[in-house]
Amino acid sequence: MVEMTFEPPGPGLWRLDKTHFSGPVSQYYQGICPPAQLDGFQEGADYYGYLYDRGIEFVNEFRYHCFRPIVSTSKAGSQAETKFQRRVERLAETYETKRWRDDLERWDTEWKPAHHETNQSLQSVDLTDLDDDELLEHLEDCRQAVADGEALHFRMSFTSGIPQYDFLNHTSNWTSRSPHQLLSLLDGASPDSAGAIDELEKVVETIQGTSFAIDVTRSDESSEAIVEQLRNAGGAVESAMNDWLGVVGYRPISGWGLTDPYALEHPETLVRTLRKALNNRSEASGTPESYDQLAAVRQEVPREYRNRFDEFYKEARVTYRVRDERNFLSGPSRGLLRRALLEVGRRLEARSRLRASDHALDFSHDELVAALNGEKAPTAKEVAARVEYRRSHDNSDAPDQLGDRITDLSAERDLPDPARRFVNGVQAYQQANYPDTTVDSVGPTTVRGLGASPGNAEGPARVVSGPADFPAIQDGDILITDKMSPGYNVILPLLKGVVTDTGGKLSHPAIVAREYGLPAVVGCEDATARISDGDRITIDGESGTVQLL
Repeated sequence: MVEMTFEPPGPGLWRLDKTHFSGPVSQYYQGICPPAQLDGFQEGADYYGYLYDRGIEFVNEFRYHCFRPIVSTSKAGSQAETKFQRRVERLAETYETKRWRDDLERWDTEWKPAHHETNQSLQSVDLTDLDDDELLEHLEDCRQAVADGEALHFRMSFTSGIPQYDFLNHTSNWTSRSPHQLLSLLDGASPDSAGAIDELEKVVETIQGTSFAIDVTRSDESSEAIVEQLRNAGGAVESAMNDWLGVVGYRPISGWGLTDPYALEHPETLVRTLRKALNNRSEASGTPESYDQLAAVRQEVPREYRNRFDEFYKEARVTYRVRDERNFLSGPSRGLLRRALLEVGRRLEARSRLRASDHALDFSHDELVAALNGEKAPTAKEVAARVEYRRSHDNSDAPDQLGDRITDLSAERDLPDPARRFVNGVQAYQQANYPDTTVDSVGPTTVRGLGASPGNAEGPARVVSGPADFPAIQDGDILITDKMSPGYNVILPLLKGVVTDTGGKLSHPAIVAREYGLPAVVGCEDATARISDGDRITIDGESGTVQLL
């Protein structure tokens, strides 16, 4: 076996992306998603005056990312100095005009509805009715939807982020509360994070009112057959079922890549969620805004700053939901692109150009088109070797960091006021997302992470490495996983708690757990290694501990 070497792909400190990927990333994903993500980031950074640039590169197919601060050179007329000054001026305008408000309005009235409509249109296409040329046209439409969704996802990160920077930084300076303690004031402001609760409840309500639908849902038929019968049941059941699947059906359920299956590929999970909801009407309990807690924090704020506190809190809360809503918009686009790729793969497999349909994901786009058109392309054996490499390696085979940290903005003493306000806000945000959890000692039966959602739970651990493990999940289990994508929301009604190896207090599993009212511990690093499937455990979502009983 050839030993891999890992060299930093550019200046700065590059971090392995373990939050979104468990190992090497497919060729097709590499060719479409990162370029679109960087385009969206660049557009948002220029628009808001963000004082960092971002890089995304693949080293031995592992995804690394880097944030590089834009530092003043004090050399008038230099390209770097001009860029720094332009961003600072833009940042000052952002604070003055609350630029995120314009983006929030466009998100709600223009961008989000248009992208959802595109997803719905692509979803309605029957791929088996398309000839090869039509399928490639549909594939291009899916590629464009993914590119648009990824760019929008990154563009909107500033809309929620910058108001949170301000709120966490100023309030922690005015009070005795740390940034991560202040996050609880934003709970309940991201209702979409709890999943398609309204749609699920409507399905349950209509099924309960139709004896035929109840019999179908509880029948011994295959899960695939049950889903199809309900989708074609006619009347209110069909409408409600398709509304629910229109939201969750094409969400990738185990990650952020194209190799991660979407919910409709695992109908047994959908059926179990329906049955659970029928037996016990499951609603998002969420954590409502605590007026007592808000009042207590506000009381700590010196009187002369309370109006500013109210303003910062309002802006942070009203934009908070966008952070997670982005996932529920861009995810289905990736699921629909995966569906198209699998159909191309199915045809190539039938023509002996691939060994399995899902190997199509390890072509580049141009290679895939060439293969479908009967032109020169990598052989089935060559593509299978790519698949084997991707599947036989994981993040333990790659270093967590490459390169060295370069000069940071926080080290600059003479930053103009808007830049200093921004830098202090970023630091507060990082403290909130990844608070210091150092303790004097941790026992051998204790796993420690970040307390992400308050509450306690006791139950059997269910260690899940991917969708193949979903059938083992039982009602009342505590989920143990390395990472958690938005697609996991479909199994939330079955769980008592969530524990993840990766993520911070503002990661998707943390946000969704708080909105759903589930205790959660994230960022444990070694929970999946130290906890075995079926272990009896308790979790404390406040202290961030998981105790093996």
